[in-house]
Amino acid sequence: MERYSDGSYTSSETHSVRTPGQRAQRADTDAAYVPRNEEQGNRIHYGGQSSYPETSGEVHGNERAGGNTAQKKGPEASSMEKTFGKVNRVFCAQRERARATVGSLTNSNGQQTTIYIFFYVACIHLLFVILSSTLSQLDMEGGGCYTFWGFKADCDRVSYTTRTALMGNCAQLRSSLQAGAAFSILSILASAVAVTASWILCCRIHSAASHAQYTNADETGRNDEAANPSSVPGNGENKRPANAASFDTGHLKTVIAVVVVVSLVFELICWTLIACIYTNRYCDDTYFWFSEITYGPGFGLGLTAWLMELIAYVVFLVVV
Repeated sequence: MERYSDGSYTSSETHSVRTPGQRAQRADTDAAYVPRNEEQGNRIHYGGQSSYPETSGEVHGNERAGGNTAQKKGPEASSMEKTFGKVNRVFCAQRERARATVGSLTNSNGQQTTIYIFFYVACIHLLFVILSSTLSQLDMEGGGCYTFWGFKADCDRVSYTTRTALMGNCAQLRSSLQAGAAFSILSILASAVAVTASWILCCRIHSAASHAQYTNADETGRNDEAANPSSVPGNGENKRPANAASFDTGHLKTVIAVVVVVSLVFELICWTLIACIYTNRYCDDTYFWFSEITYGPGFGLGLTAWLMELIAYVVFLVVV
């Protein structure tokens, strides 16, 4: 051990002997040493380059400016983040709700319900089409009316005053009513085919649902109650799950889709012809009563049936 003049000791095995000049230089170095975190905190950045401030006033000024900027930007940034977070959560919730709705409709339960509703709508549609083809399409003051089959002086009676074929003095009116009568018959036939096909589809999906229910009940009965207590009969496992696979409609859906489209086209032609007669007022110089004519109940039923079938058809294509 060696003793320095200031009273400190050092080992000659681990440290070399320092002269008084070396000790003074080491003291100056220790006094000038600045920790790394303080050094980084005192740096001022200019255009991507860093330098040290020349005076302590610049350091304190920069610290105050940085603190004020942080205080200004802090609340604004946090409020913006909260706003964006709320908007994002709302959109995510709406997206998940839409996915759940579509999934619940496209599963077997929603598919079965849609097919049943479509069958009921098809039956009502057929009834409306039949009534529309027989009732008056254009009503006149005084109790007269026009149907697809001719003119009635008294619309409450069954007999016709003038048949459509006998309206020789107005070819446009005669041809429009005859075309409407022909397409009304075709629409009745197409609607009847749609009702029959939808009834067959209802029978098939009902049979498939019953078979799936009995199959699930048999599988539940074979489960071990000890290993799976939730499989005890009566807990609802024999019911079809909500996310069961969709029923395969096969070619029957295609047949229904084509028949319904044909029926909609025929009905569109029917009520369009009546609308043309009402708008153009054919042979108004001969039939002065056209200035007093209005749409009849047959036209209203035909238009209602067409709109009802169109909405049911779109839902049928999307869900089934």
